[in-house]
Amino acid sequence: MSQKIFKTNKANFKLSIAHKCLTFLGMSQIKTFLTAFILLASLSTQAQQKCEALFATTQVAVKTEVKDLTTLGKAMTEGMLLNESQADIFEVYRKVFFGDPNTSVNGKTLIDVTKILKSKPELQKPHFPEYNISTVEKVYETPESLSKYIKSQTQTAGQVRSNLFQIEANLGFWKKILDYKDQSIPEGLVKDQQKAFQQQAKKRFEVYLNRIISKTNRELLANIKNDQIDYNRKGEALFKTLQYIEIWMSKKGRNTQNIKQAMVDLVHTIGFGNQSTQNLIKSKNGMDKIEGLKKLLDERDATAMNLGYQGHFHEMQQKLKIDFPTGLSKNEDPNQIIQQLESETVNQNYITKPTETIRVRSLSIQESPFRSCLGGSDCSTRTYFDKALDPNYNYFTMTNKDHQSTGHATVVLGEAIDPNTNAKIKVAFLDKLQNVPNQMTESFLTAVDKSLQDKGYRLAIPKDVGDHNGLSNMDTIRHFVQNEIASRLTETKTEFTPHDHQYKFENAYSRAYTKPTIKIFNAKLLDQNTEITKGQELKTYLAEVTLDKNQLIQEVLKLKDSENPEDVMKFMSTAQGIVSLNLYSRSQFEQDLKQFMLAPALNAKTQKTAMYNLVGLKQNMSLVYEKMNAMNDQEFLQL
Repeated sequence: MSQKIFKTNKANFKLSIAHKCLTFLGMSQIKTFLTAFILLASLSTQAQQKCEALFATTQVAVKTEVKDLTTLGKAMTEGMLLNESQADIFEVYRKVFFGDPNTSVNGKTLIDVTKILKSKPELQKPHFPEYNISTVEKVYETPESLSKYIKSQTQTAGQVRSNLFQIEANLGFWKKILDYKDQSIPEGLVKDQQKAFQQQAKKRFEVYLNRIISKTNRELLANIKNDQIDYNRKGEALFKTLQYIEIWMSKKGRNTQNIKQAMVDLVHTIGFGNQSTQNLIKSKNGMDKIEGLKKLLDERDATAMNLGYQGHFHEMQQKLKIDFPTGLSKNEDPNQIIQQLESETVNQNYITKPTETIRVRSLSIQESPFRSCLGGSDCSTRTYFDKALDPNYNYFTMTNKDHQSTGHATVVLGEAIDPNTNAKIKVAFLDKLQNVPNQMTESFLTAVDKSLQDKGYRLAIPKDVGDHNGLSNMDTIRHFVQNEIASRLTETKTEFTPHDHQYKFENAYSRAYTKPTIKIFNAKLLDQNTEITKGQELKTYLAEVTLDKNQLIQEVLKLKDSENPEDVMKFMSTAQGIVSLNLYSRSQFEQDLKQFMLAPALNAKTQKTAMYNLVGLKQNMSLVYEKMNAMNDQEFLQL
């Protein structure tokens, strides 16, 4: 029980504790919470101490010494909270470990969370018990239909993005979208005169183009790998430029069809600039490729949302009156295509990898408002940021052995009516499910359900998964839950209602207040290679005030000078995150990799890892080619 609670006024204190007892304790603990509530009524020091003792028995404090980025990730996923002055450390954690670092959070930081908590110091987000999923990863062969689709979409996106970003090399394309007409060449000109006329025409267009996009900005757009401006910021900046031009052209009565098509194409292909998505698409595992395709659709929705289209990409198409992006036809729905390709992929042969353990854990009160980072095109952070602090709203994610988290489920604690008895039962309504691969959904929800049951709740699936603003932004997830999970559940309850409390936070796309009909989740027999076991029970604690961002970075940088290959490998695995935060020079990192690749003191594995990193950065390729000549066939194929 947080010490802050005992500093609040009597009325708020009683209400807060009564709610938390009712919300978080199961029926088996009814005597415990009644005892705590009666003790608290007197607000005596003795009562406070007894209450603390009652609650403390269910949690164990786990404290990790933070000395580098790896231990930072471990501590943050095991209950550590940061002080207000350590907002910069939270940004490091968020971008290195917490979902997709490219996700827009509308400029929100830990400071925004602490401001709210200062006004409501009694708020907390108790951890639900963790459950571990131990399973083997299946590496599926890629069906020919999936390979052809990815190749087609990649080639189209490459041409679209080249046309839009490489302006100098595609002046004909830009003349077309700007509805620019060159003067006709006069008749009777000799060859030299024709050449001079064409040069003048080119200069006239360059002058026209400079008024719209300066040469400096054209060069910036062309440099897709520019360190200072990431791909989605460039894409959004270019979209707004095109939007401004389109409005101006419309007022002039010019044809804007081509520029509006370009705007739609730009957003449709935005995800091709995301390196993590590219890695999925290029994976040897067919199911990774499927997840990559889903992320492409996620990102176009998120970008449309950032650009002001509350109905996401579909609304953008409607408002611009563009039926389909280049590369698709009017009757093609990419969501349905992906569903079909996924069905074909899971029927392919597969090989298995060694067992991996995934922690299914509830987010801390500091992580919760940034849930969008875990959820693909989920826009909750941008549209109802503080709703995450609602005592009823809790979030579960999957965290791997490297302390990296991805995907999330939003559950809302409350009650529903049993239509057979009219009795109210405690349930946790599955409000959102984002960025969880279909093949992991059953085991993930089973782990969530087990964790909730430890607090006296049952996981409840909405009978109607809804549309784009329903259970998930991803049609493939909604389709899977509706057809593979909800359709087989038989225990139905009605009129789900969140628990009452005193807090009023903005709500946007949550359906928890619509009194939905729900179905009680129960797992099918899981894959024989999957085991779900109880993990840690955590208690939050504050980080040491001496913990400093620069100190963490320096600990990482020390590793690069080590003679131990394992230290060098650790440096390479974490340095990319530091580079992405502009805390370490990209060019210096390239030099480090070059040095590792050529260092005779390092083992072959470390040298090759450095070379693979250089290939990823597309730098020092001549050195890479030299190394390739000395490779055997297996090494060459791996590269």
